[in-house]
Amino acid sequence: MKDVTTGIKTHSRRQFVSALLSGCINNQEYASGRSARFHDDLRAKVQRSGKYLGCSVARSTFNNPVLLGFIQNNFNTITPAVELKWGALRPSPAEFNFTNSDWMVAFAERRDIAIHGHNLCWNTANPDWFRTVINKSNATSFLKEHIETVMNRYKGRIDSWDVVNEPVLIGGRRPDGLYPGVWLSLIGPEYIDIAFETAAVADPKALRVLNLHHVEQDGTDEFARQASLTLVRQLVRRKIPIQGVGFESHLNGSRPTILAERDIFISRIRDLGLEVLVTELDVSDTNINGDLRSRDTVVGECYRSYLENIIKVASPRRIGLWTIADLNNWYDAVQDPSFKRADGAHHRPGLLDEKLQPKSVYDAFRAGLEGWC
Repeated sequence: MKDVTTGIKTHSRRQFVSALLSGCINNQEYASGRSARFHDDLRAKVQRSGKYLGCSVARSTFNNPVLLGFIQNNFNTITPAVELKWGALRPSPAEFNFTNSDWMVAFAERRDIAIHGHNLCWNTANPDWFRTVINKSNATSFLKEHIETVMNRYKGRIDSWDVVNEPVLIGGRRPDGLYPGVWLSLIGPEYIDIAFETAAVADPKALRVLNLHHVEQDGTDEFARQASLTLVRQLVRRKIPIQGVGFESHLNGSRPTILAERDIFISRIRDLGLEVLVTELDVSDTNINGDLRSRDTVVGECYRSYLENIIKVASPRRIGLWTIADLNNWYDAVQDPSFKRADGAHHRPGLLDEKLQPKSVYDAFRAGLEGWC
């Protein structure tokens, strides 16, 4: 296996996705000073409490001094949005490229910022060569080799990992609800066991997380909760070394954030001896009407009420935000018509606006963390 990290050629797959997720802008667009609230002590409060408050970033995020300052003052952990996914690390079947991930890990270490690894196994964001190279005879060896190589490289430096990401599909045709992607089709349901067992050997001290989506709200989320609970119980019963369950928490701002069924689900997960994390929190305002202030008020209240409730029920040690700023947010980039606002306006899920000024959403987000840190 060839490591091309130090090679001449630089691989830059998915750079446009990195830019969208980072919310970065050209330095010339913000030459003047910003609000004093960028210098709040949220990060210090979190660290004193022994908790982890994180955000999703891409390498390009660090080219922006305003975003960088906001991150350093408010968060003590980061999640690389793209740089640790297969599509970014694997330019070819025989090569790894750690250029961007190495840079981000070193950058975080210099600033005493922890890293949550995202992710080691997913049915999406895989390289193009998957379709022609991965098959039933080699899928297991590719999966194990990838996890071993990546985790050994960052052993003792990345302290938690989404080992398997989004294993359940809402509306799927399988009775067990598992996502019918490449790993399931080529290996079978045991691909999840293999991923966690391999991760436990590669870095026994890193927290091993099963990252779930669509388990937080009402409606079709109940199917995902039931399928996910069955899956997790089976993993624990088989003594698969899973340690935590991540709630992505991409919330729909027009739906309830306090839900008895979710609280029961959380309690059952915790009864299994597993940690609950919030990994990718943000709020969609797709179906929220009104002017900007009204929309921000609803989004902020969604953040506040969700955080207050999940902190009370789950007592998470780790909470991660996915969308820092409205600028170039990922909701605007999704082509699915269901993500489009009826008025054609841009989404406003961030704590900062398109000019990277703090919004009322930021204050509501902080309010939701009261009592946690």
